[in-house]
Amino acid sequence: GINAEYGPQNAKKTMTTPNNGPDPSTWKHVSIFLKGNFAPVVAEHDRQAAEVVSGEVPRCLFGAAYARNGPNPHFEPPGKHHWFDGDGMIHAIYFEEDGSVSYANKYVRTESWLEENKRGSAYFLGIADLGTVYGMANMFLDGVRGLFGTPKVYNKVASNTSLIYHDKRLLALVENGVPHHVAASTLESFGAFDYDGKLTHPFTAHPKVDPVTGEMLSFGYTFDKSPGCEYFLVSADGKKQASVPVTLHNNRNIMMHDMAFSRNYAILLDFPYLFRLSNIMNGKSPLGMADDEPARIGLLPRDASDASQLRWFDIESPCFAFHVANSWEDGDNVHVIACRSARLNMERLSDDVDPTKTSKARKGAVLYEWVFNTADGSVKERTLVDIFGEFPVCDEQNRWGYKTRYVWYGGQGGGHFNKLIKVDLFDNNQTKVFQLPEGHVNDEFVFVNTNKVQYKGDHDPSRDAESPDDGGVLLGFCYDSTRNTSYLLILDAATMTEKAKVALPARVAHGFHGKFITKEQIENEIRGDKAL
Repeated sequence: GINAEYGPQNAKKTMTTPNNGPDPSTWKHVSIFLKGNFAPVVAEHDRQAAEVVSGEVPRCLFGAAYARNGPNPHFEPPGKHHWFDGDGMIHAIYFEEDGSVSYANKYVRTESWLEENKRGSAYFLGIADLGTVYGMANMFLDGVRGLFGTPKVYNKVASNTSLIYHDKRLLALVENGVPHHVAASTLESFGAFDYDGKLTHPFTAHPKVDPVTGEMLSFGYTFDKSPGCEYFLVSADGKKQASVPVTLHNNRNIMMHDMAFSRNYAILLDFPYLFRLSNIMNGKSPLGMADDEPARIGLLPRDASDASQLRWFDIESPCFAFHVANSWEDGDNVHVIACRSARLNMERLSDDVDPTKTSKARKGAVLYEWVFNTADGSVKERTLVDIFGEFPVCDEQNRWGYKTRYVWYGGQGGGHFNKLIKVDLFDNNQTKVFQLPEGHVNDEFVFVNTNKVQYKGDHDPSRDAESPDDGGVLLGFCYDSTRNTSYLLILDAATMTEKAKVALPARVAHGFHGKFITKEQIENEIRGDKAL
């Protein structure tokens, strides 16, 4: 079996370095996103033994895995560097059948990764180069490169943002390209996955899988086409349906990072974070907030064949939300819970700005609710919890798109994520907080339902005794800056207390989004024809 073959008793003790370039510590690049725990790790690992240093791993996790994606530059960047630019690397924890724990990590071998690996150095530019003279020159040269079949420097697909498991495949995602198929059991890469050629546009890093129907809802956006957004469904058995073009406000091109959904609707987020090519001519980044433009959220019937039934609701603007916690229908009302900020300043995450200091031009994101009444067209919105944070999650395997009682997110303090916050949406948004020790930083955590009895769909209060909505654990990576080491932390999601801590054999650089992968999903996964 998989766990017998790759368990720690048989773990390979070698580490493979994917290139012969210099150690990142010798790089001369000044980007803050190449320093500290943003610095890339050097080696890839097959399954290595990890040590449970406190507590016990719940038996219900045995045979399953937790995997998280994030940026990890393969070579020293040629231009400026933004956190979002790094090559995708997946770090995974395997809860072995014998109760032990293993760790593995591998790059996602996209076409861009393979191109740079072949060259032996970095080639592609990133979003931090937009608006610079160097970046502008290369943008125009990309037109010439395309004529000669040379890869365009602005066509990098890093697959560094998130993961989704659907139709027996684990997919690595980034919003400017198509998914890349990877093996949940080994992290091997099998290349781009375009649904037999039916996916001809980018694929969001945040699709949603309906736990009741098994359908996946998704969209893609572009900066160079009109309309700039396309929505589509993928059936439970992996068949992509026809895409629906969606025209945004004034046919604008925006960064649309996430979406939401409910029993009947796909929910699209039209926030005024625009791509404006004219800004480049003025030496500015083409990406930025447009304070004078509206923010809207749209409800589109999930099975729509066109956008004629799309209904837009204006909301307070300017605003932006990277991530949705959950969304659901309650009678005529559609609820959307997200981490909303008044502004987004991408330059705050660039080379020249210290990310530990909050810009006066951008308030931190707080947990927020919009309620749209489909009968009278009204909108209600409010702040739920006034603690800055991000990476909100719910019980995705049972409640995604359905009424949920609890959400959890990472809280910020001192410029870092240093706490986990539980919010009871049905009890006046009461919170419980797990505070990390001084000098420790957390990334995103995921919720895993561990109830013996589970049910999918809307939360049912009458079933709380046998299946409480917070009956589970939270899993996520943490970094101890005092020791320059990483560990997996397992929390009791109900009490917000520590259940177990797993010391890792390698440092895990800060990253983005992860997924819990069940034992059944690992055992039944479909592998690609050839690993890259």
